[in-house]
Amino acid sequence: MEVANKQIFILANMHYRASYNVINVGIFSEELRGKPGGAFYNKWRCASRIEKGPKEGCDAEAISESEIQKAVMRAINKTLGGREEFLMQLQHNIEDVLNGDSTATLEYIDQRMAELQEKLVMCVNKNAEYDVIAKEIDALREKKAAVVTKDAEQEMLRKRINEMRHFLQTQTSRITEYDEQLVRRLIEKITVYDDKLIFEFKSGMTVELKR
Repeated sequence: MEVANKQIFILANMHYRASYNVINVGIFSEELRGKPGGAFYNKWRCASRIEKGPKEGCDAEAISESEIQKAVMRAINKTLGGREEFLMQLQHNIEDVLNGDSTATLEYIDQRMAELQEKLVMCVNKNAEYDVIAKEIDALREKKAAVVTKDAEQEMLRKRINEMRHFLQTQTSRITEYDEQLVRRLIEKITVYDDKLIFEFKSGMTVELKR
């Protein structure tokens, strides 16, 4: 008799695509499995299969926790082994972020909105013109909100790139033990196929490994 005690984590979401299995970051389940009196081990399985059952849930096979952890260590060590190449890639990534400076755009939006606000006061009794100006102000507000959101995302990416760059510059030896905190700090997503794994780092780098 097999014992299973599941716990849901926000880690990965496995689904079936074409003729191979794919795992993406999202909802993923860990099962503690074992036989009475025997040893227990962890398996990672699609949450939908556990919640909905094998008939309605996805049919992707479970993956052992040790396989995932070993693969993660290989991926991180690959970046350390190709340190110079990855540092160059990070430099390109940070340049792309810097090229996306939106200061001038925000200044223009604020200036234009101030002008329109003045016009709005002057034509309060002219319904048609008032509506046109009000709509443009609303559109500018939406555009400004989108620019501010993009700026925040770019700033976060900049921090992640710098963190990865610092790691590559200061980590002098290979990783020999799985470090959960390090993994969560560096890796954004893991996609698992039948024959390969693709690691997407939070800095924008990608590493592909064979299974």
